[in-house]
Amino acid sequence: MARWILAGLLACLCLAGVKATESIVAAPADAAAAMRHKMQFRHFAMADGLPSRRLRALVQDSTGFLWIGSDAGLARFDGVEFDVFRRETHVAGSIGGNRFDALVVDRAGRVWAGGIGSGLSRRNADGSFTTWRHVEGEPRSLADDDVQALAVGIDGEVWIGTRHRGLLRLRPDGGWPEPVAFSPPATRSPGPGEVNALHVDGDGALWMGAPTAWVAWMPGATGHGLRSQVARRLPSMPWTSMPVGCVLPASGACSSSMVIICSWSKEPKDGR
Repeated sequence: MARWILAGLLACLCLAGVKATESIVAAPADAAAAMRHKMQFRHFAMADGLPSRRLRALVQDSTGFLWIGSDAGLARFDGVEFDVFRRETHVAGSIGGNRFDALVVDRAGRVWAGGIGSGLSRRNADGSFTTWRHVEGEPRSLADDDVQALAVGIDGEVWIGTRHRGLLRLRPDGGWPEPVAFSPPATRSPGPGEVNALHVDGDGALWMGAPTAWVAWMPGATGHGLRSQVARRLPSMPWTSMPVGCVLPASGACSSSMVIICSWSKEPKDGR
């Protein structure tokens, strides 16, 4: 069975190009040692209430609840027990599916969940879920039920990365998730393409990660339109195209426009 390796790339995209950080500021050795000494881990399994062994997403809301996306439902953890939400057919206000690959919390404290085959669901204040799904022949429905990434923009819009239909945007005033045109480098398949990862940085720019090792940076990404975009291919390892799996904010001395880009690949047969 093929093993997977995770490669972390520290990148900063600017309008003039890609800049690399020149230094890394590390915590003092004694502080790091003290932190390690205080760390405690507790293992949670299905016997404790988790809906599945395969956990795909984590997010903490403004009230402290931990939300966990899995292959068998969305779980909420209060520090003591798990409350699991699953799709109930023909039940109004039910969640959209049972697999959730992406979670995000908006400025109103609402949890958004998306997944392969599950569409997009939003947890409302009354405990119900509002769900967007694809409806064949209905152009104002969700373009793709396979949601892989979510992010909240500076204007409150929700950005949606899909498996087959590229990038979608749900404006803060509601409505329907509209497709957003962007021009990635050449991909292996035609069409809008696939978006694996999304992140809005401290300057409000939208970062996207996708297969074939490219990232797109939209400095004008707001609910009122996209002003411009920059798409760059990442440095590739000799044996792989390194699909981008996550885009995370950097910390410490890094600027608000710098992010950590993670990618994954199959380990080569020759062990390189």
